[in-house]
Amino acid sequence: MTKFLAIERPQEDVPLDSDAELFRPIIEHTTMRTAVSEVWELGSFVLVQLMGHVHNTDIASIMNLVLRWSESGSLCDHVKMANMRKAMVQFKGLISVLEKSLKRRKPITKAKPAGVPQKNNRASVAVSQSLTKAAGGGIRRAISASSLSALEVTSDFSAPEQGYTIQRQVHKTVIVDALRDQVREKFRNMISCLKGLLKNTNEDLESRDVLDRITFMLSMENGFMWDDAYASEQLDKLSKDVLVTKVLT
Repeated sequence: MTKFLAIERPQEDVPLDSDAELFRPIIEHTTMRTAVSEVWELGSFVLVQLMGHVHNTDIASIMNLVLRWSESGSLCDHVKMANMRKAMVQFKGLISVLEKSLKRRKPITKAKPAGVPQKNNRASVAVSQSLTKAAGGGIRRAISASSLSALEVTSDFSAPEQGYTIQRQVHKTVIVDALRDQVREKFRNMISCLKGLLKNTNEDLESRDVLDRITFMLSMENGFMWDDAYASEQLDKLSKDVLVTKVLT
């Protein structure tokens, strides 16, 4: 964590509105220059590995834009550098959690999806049989409300000549994973700080693109923040990756 300490050390009287002035103390200081480079590489690597293939495109696009801003000397035009320390604190917290917990992690056993209770199964069969019999001569209206309400299903009464079908709701798999929940919380806090770094998101198209991609990443149903199975699987992969554990330490 020495690289983080070097970056977090306050720099007195450093202007935050010019890339040249902002980075001059870093470029002229070997330790600071090395620390910034290592933190960038660490952050890029860990985020790509942690978030996985679902988020690869968005992460790559965001990082490429930030690199372009840095190389063109326009980083301060897009980023509120005065708020960078808050984001660094949250990033440090995320890395700390991963460093301490990944090496002790045991693969999460996937729980079986919760099935429909037995009484609902019987009701399902009864209604299904009723619908099948009615398919040739018109659907009966005598199916009891109690039978229908007992079913947690979505009905699709299509193609009468082919008969009727009943589609059950998909039951999500419940996976208890304390590390996953902790990492999500740290990641969400860090992302919130990163969103607060962006300038002129209403007028600047590139800043707006970064904000939109971050927001999209946080809202993806099949992504790290909402898909429990996917997030736990990503952490399982990281815990087995020797390179990742070495990088974190």
